[in-house]
Amino acid sequence: MAYSASKWGLRGITKAFALELGPYGVNVNKRPCPGMVDGPRFRKVCEEMSRRLGISLEEALSKHAEEYALKRVSTDEDVANAVLFFASDVLAPRSPGRTWAVDGGWVI
Repeated sequence: MAYSASKWGLRGITKAFALELGPYGVNVNKRPCPGMVDGPRFRKVCEEMSRRLGISLEEALSKHAEEYALKRVSTDEDVANAVLFFASDVLAPRSPGRTWAVDGGWVI
């Protein structure tokens, strides 16, 4: 509960700071929020899934990816690109107070 409350609190703080500092040209956003990212921790989750379901690791990886709108799990490069987006002048300066999910559409 404490973890969840802290994340929602950060969302509120981000929006409040964006409103207060926007008139001074300061753009405030919350960091990208990745879902599962392919790496050692994710692979461990899939190994446990494969044992529990009696399927291969490849099948577990595929089964997990099916839960995502993009049908693939995010990579560290996906998260890095989101960070670069926030640091750029492309669109981020016109999107204050945002929390960006970088999760391949898992939350939807």
